[in-house]
Amino acid sequence: MKRRAFAKALGSIAATAATGSPLLLLGGCGGGGGGDGGIAEGLGQPPTARIAFAEKETLDSLREKIRQNGYRFTVERNAVYDFSGFPGTPALLPGVDPGLNSVAFPFSDALLGAAADTLPLRCDARDRGGRSFIGPIENQAESNNCWAFSTADVASVAHNVRNGLYDENCVVLSPLYLRYILRSGSDSDLGVFYGLTRAGNPAGYPTGREGACQAVDFPVASFGQGGPSPPKEVIDRATEAPRIYLRRCGRVYPARYPDTTAQIKAAILKYGAVQTSMKTNAAVCAYRSGVYEDTLTETDATPYFRSHANHAISLVGWDDAPPEGGGGCWILRNSWGTSWGEDGYMRIRYFSARVNCFGAFIEGLVPGESDLAISGALAIDGAGVDILDLVTLTLTGADSFAITPVSGEFCFQALDPGSYRVTPTLPGVAFSPPYRELTLAGKSFTGMEFAGRRNG
Repeated sequence: MKRRAFAKALGSIAATAATGSPLLLLGGCGGGGGGDGGIAEGLGQPPTARIAFAEKETLDSLREKIRQNGYRFTVERNAVYDFSGFPGTPALLPGVDPGLNSVAFPFSDALLGAAADTLPLRCDARDRGGRSFIGPIENQAESNNCWAFSTADVASVAHNVRNGLYDENCVVLSPLYLRYILRSGSDSDLGVFYGLTRAGNPAGYPTGREGACQAVDFPVASFGQGGPSPPKEVIDRATEAPRIYLRRCGRVYPARYPDTTAQIKAAILKYGAVQTSMKTNAAVCAYRSGVYEDTLTETDATPYFRSHANHAISLVGWDDAPPEGGGGCWILRNSWGTSWGEDGYMRIRYFSARVNCFGAFIEGLVPGESDLAISGALAIDGAGVDILDLVTLTLTGADSFAITPVSGEFCFQALDPGSYRVTPTLPGVAFSPPYRELTLAGKSFTGMEFAGRRNG
């Protein structure tokens, strides 16, 4: 079964698995002649129907829309707004084909536990009890590697939160390791979140490159910002550097789209941060301060996680009562440098820019902790991935939870030794065998298989 590129499934600005051509990135948002670059605030009253932002638009036009819509954020000219895109590539392409924004790895409510029952008014990875669990803002520059930067951010925070590392002791994982080692060459379809765990990919077959080195061993400042690829010796040296492993990953995909805010908050509270994607426009590119919002609060596909988006970012907190008023907001961490936004961050209303649609989290691993896995694949006669990914696989035994497969491949992660049963279910389909049982000791199990036949 062919795996889909992880970055595609996230709806981020990754390359297609077949061609490696960029789908999109941040782009030339400027429309020319838009004022003097000063800051304007939107303090007007919200109209009955708010006006949408365009992909290219002058600053004067943006400011007038902000005023008319009653928004409470400011814009100004910056390098991102001025950026003209890659040669031969439209500045901002239309959103990613919604068919590519499919489930990229298992989701389970059980992984979030009871965190959703104890949500505070606000949370911020930069200040959790007076401690920061996140490193400095990076700049992806003209590269199309937002997916690597946001994944590295989320994984770094997850590791730090789980291991109690903060302030000057924070670990910062290298996004270039993700770009050039975890997802390179013939392995471009490797799910990077899985690649950070020992499981390796959705089917649980490791490659020997799992985990990630720290940024000090493969620094962003040296390579990978739109210029040539790093020299082979640099990549080889990073491959041999000490690596950090994560424990398991999951999607924040509740059945109902309105429930995503509470579930994303629960994931941030438990794991430290959540990766997602957003639909950018000229206002996003020119954002300076305040609480950003726009008209893209509804989904444009069913299910909602197949909606259009074009830029991967991370959510590192929230504030239900920002000083600007008007409702709660996420604390969004970007990879466009500290001169963009609020020192590299954006506060954005819940649901704006479709930011709620694509949540993904990863859990840190404490050294010595068990991280066994059960993995395999299933097939249904004549069924494509759109049907396969509707199957529910339920694990019972020493640990119990349910996941969905990825193109028919599945992996239960972070298991303790013990006896287990795996049961696949899908209405109208009979599986053979109906379940499988096994005992995990000191080694993960790979190669479990199920075959399904449609009833009637």
